[in-house]
Amino acid sequence: MRNFHTNKRSRLLALTVLLIILAAAGGILLVFLLGRSDAAPIVRSVSIREIPESSYRDALNQQKNSPVWDGKTTPPRCPQEETAKFYQLCVYDKGYSDDLPIDAKIYFAAIPGQGLAEESYFTWMEMPESPRYHNVITYATDAKDDKVFLKLEVHVVGSYDSEGQPCKSEEFAYGISCFCDLKALEVERIHVV
Repeated sequence: MRNFHTNKRSRLLALTVLLIILAAAGGILLVFLLGRSDAAPIVRSVSIREIPESSYRDALNQQKNSPVWDGKTTPPRCPQEETAKFYQLCVYDKGYSDDLPIDAKIYFAAIPGQGLAEESYFTWMEMPESPRYHNVITYATDAKDDKVFLKLEVHVVGSYDSEGQPCKSEEFAYGISCFCDLKALEVERIHVV
């Protein structure tokens, strides 16, 4: 009977030591994993604001020199109507990598009472020289009640060597669409793919 109690104590002691070892290992693993996440996670941000015509024109001049194909066959143009109002939709989201997030500004003009100014919309993206996004396509159309529907798609990531020559291309898919209320300056029904 005494041998039975000794074996029982030994087993309980061994089980306690094992649990302590497992708890310590779990704690070390947790500290290791938390220590590896030194970069803050990217949080999606989508906002709209009205901008002066000069800001629109400055961005339009930058966009004309951009090597990014925007899917349009005609270049964007500034409306000539004096009543036109200019807008900037800012999209910031997780992208291809932490070093290459989605950082897009969609510019467009609207004419009060008439809606979206045709061919006024375009996208400008802040990106490093390599890697960078290609095939950044923007769609825009009128919706009801002073609202504009916008859609942004990104399809390819290209990498370049030190001389600026393409060296690698990868498929990448990102899409976001939303409705912009131009009176309230609010973004509604955001859909991300």
